[in-house]
Amino acid sequence: MTRYISILLFIVMTFGQTDSVKIMSFNIWVNGAGVNDGVQKVVNEIQSVNPDIVLLQEAYGIALSIAEYLGWYVYNSSSSTAIISQFPITEVFLDQLSNSFIGARIQISSNPIKDIIVCSIHLSPYPYGPYEICFASVTDSMELVIIDSLSGRLTQVNSLVSTMDPYIANADSIPIFFGGDFNTPSHQDYTTATASDHCGSTYQWPVTQVLTDIGMIDAFREIHLDPSMDPGNTWSPIYEINSDNNLPEPQDRIDLIFYKGENITNLSCDVSIGSGEVNHYPNHLDNDWPSDHAAVVGQFEVNILSGENLDPLDIYAHINIVGEVYENEEFLVEFENAPGVDDNQWISVFNLAASATEYLEWYYTGAVTSGTQIFSGLQQGDYEIRIFQDDYYSQVGVYLFSVIESASIDISYNINESIKETFKYYQPYPNPFNPVINIRYSLAKDALLNITIYDMLGREIKTLINGGTITAGSRTVQWNATDDQGMPVSAGVYLYSLETGGFRQINKIILLK
Repeated sequence: MTRYISILLFIVMTFGQTDSVKIMSFNIWVNGAGVNDGVQKVVNEIQSVNPDIVLLQEAYGIALSIAEYLGWYVYNSSSSTAIISQFPITEVFLDQLSNSFIGARIQISSNPIKDIIVCSIHLSPYPYGPYEICFASVTDSMELVIIDSLSGRLTQVNSLVSTMDPYIANADSIPIFFGGDFNTPSHQDYTTATASDHCGSTYQWPVTQVLTDIGMIDAFREIHLDPSMDPGNTWSPIYEINSDNNLPEPQDRIDLIFYKGENITNLSCDVSIGSGEVNHYPNHLDNDWPSDHAAVVGQFEVNILSGENLDPLDIYAHINIVGEVYENEEFLVEFENAPGVDDNQWISVFNLAASATEYLEWYYTGAVTSGTQIFSGLQQGDYEIRIFQDDYYSQVGVYLFSVIESASIDISYNINESIKETFKYYQPYPNPFNPVINIRYSLAKDALLNITIYDMLGREIKTLINGGTITAGSRTVQWNATDDQGMPVSAGVYLYSLETGGFRQINKIILLK
């Protein structure tokens, strides 16, 4: 009997395990350019919320940079939408009709394999229904339906449902989540009790009705049942007055998260505008909150049995810098796995905090999948190499690096190509971190290895592996942000060095407090 009880407990623990997933839907206001240092502030807010998955809108050309900074997986559209995830992305879906959404299969557990499906949605903004009601005094329901039709939102949401129909039908096995900027209020919010908040209207908005009609649940409204008590407005925390007509800006809940699946428990769903003061337009540029929308954050418990044993996608360019980058010196950038489908593919260097369009130096690569490019010297600081597949700033590769003083670290490079074939390193995670970071590498054969932590002045802080022989295979070593005497180190930027057989790779890591 004991044997059978043990087997039963194993089955319950293995296959009935409940996982928690936090999802954030975040319109970042034209790639974070709406406020000063917007990209950094977007990253700050994501780190503050600490979600597992972020569904981005208005991410034009910056999603890969955000993901690279965080050390996350990413799927980026050529338009507004993107998905970044702490979990591997193993399959992707694209709106072939209007490019109004993208989707991804995300593996939230590898043992056993468990998947969820998510979509990031950004529907057309104009004509915007609440403006027609509040500014043009449109009250006729049929006229408002026509306005929604003219916007294309109904066509777009129907395309979403049609494209994702097999996954919606299978949601009880693999849960599905839709999140984004719908650019329309919810039909659940315009009630008799809330009419005074919506210029007297009780119009039943059809776009959200499409989703509830197929059994999807509005996560916010499931938790906050009364729209008169908890409106959950996401448009707009910074616009109090409409600048076109000097009338009060209609306030509505247009950023939403829907879900479907019998094994999902909605633990919480709330609207977020950060913790700092949000000043109204036009005094908004120094806001810590980087958007003109509020974000929506949902915490879900998922108890699922299903998934597919798929490898993480490898769809973006691999970029590497040969050697360290010293101030005012030329440096060589290598890349591979680029799309290579467009003569307008180009490579550029950016300040880390720059927007998607503020490059320092750029070159066309042509329609190639791999190549090299020499860049001229830079001043000390943090930078990115970015590869774009066209003239529309569609990111297909990003690499973070730092420029340091020539005297900072004495490194001699003798890069042996055979060693590079047998030694691979990966982005550390999480990065930024507090206080533990995982440094991953892979050896094709036994080798001597050094892994050392330095500060930005080149001082050795911690030796993690000191020249020992490491057997072949994939390994992870942790640094718990202490020095060799076991004392905690200060928050800031550090460098980690991996060295084997004359090959040395140095990357930046960021310790938060």
